[in-house]
Amino acid sequence: MSNEEVSSVEISNSIESVLRSNRDKRDHELASLIADEIAMTYVVRRKPPKPKPYQDSPRRGRVW
Repeated sequence: MSNEEVSSVEISNSIESVLRSNRDKRDHELASLIADEIAMTYVVRRKPPKPKPYQDSPRRGRVW
């Protein structure tokens, strides 16, 4: 396990403990969004996303 993965797990556990102690639904939803953003950030750092296929690129214009 790399340092990033350990940090990600630690952050995730911290957020989960906050969620368990917090009874307000809106705060719960906000914390879930934050957790998702953090998770995405760690995933992108470890494994860059694959480039989209040529047809899916909006900058290329129409494919004839």
